[in-house]
Amino acid sequence: MSAGYRVSGSDGPSHTPRRMSPADTALATEPRPILTFDPELHAYTINGIQVPSVTKIVGSVYPRYQVDDFYLNRGRVIHKCAELLLRGKKFTVDERVAGRVEAVKLFLNQTQFQAEVTEQQMGSEKYMFAGTLDAVGSLQGRQVILDWKSSRCQEPDFLQLVGYSILSGIHYGLTVVLNDNGQYNMSEVYKLKSHQRKFLAALAVYNSEI
Repeated sequence: MSAGYRVSGSDGPSHTPRRMSPADTALATEPRPILTFDPELHAYTINGIQVPSVTKIVGSVYPRYQVDDFYLNRGRVIHKCAELLLRGKKFTVDERVAGRVEAVKLFLNQTQFQAEVTEQQMGSEKYMFAGTLDAVGSLQGRQVILDWKSSRCQEPDFLQLVGYSILSGIHYGLTVVLNDNGQYNMSEVYKLKSHQRKFLAALAVYNSEI
């Protein structure tokens, strides 16, 4: 776990196997692409070729979207706690992120969000990028992508959801900002499909710079 923070508890195997997006695996006669993820380097490969993450692609058009190591480490811990909560695992948490963990609990209690998968790595062989979805589940009668945030929602956060929509084939998503005081701020449930060209334009910018 990230340096300086502690999260301990019962943690079993991944909630679901890593998989490619539905568009990539629709033809059963084709060889199934292989997606790998190195958590230490936060690096993805598809069929042995390194590919950019959704976050890196968004950062290529929103440079300030990149964060320093302190906030990155804190975010990873909070995401891990949220994953354990969604999976019904017991754990203890560092007091420095306890308020944000309470915000996750409050959100789950008030919205009755029903998780289907958590921390799911997905990739697109067609577009050659990958990413990790925080959670997919049912909310307000729709299947949605849920993205946890530790700071206020920004335009790049929406673009990030669009990237996850391309990977998963799920057309609705929202962000939930977790605050230190145990409260949360939930965005509207966005319709994502009509904005895919904007994300693909960001991917083209990224590819032109490497």
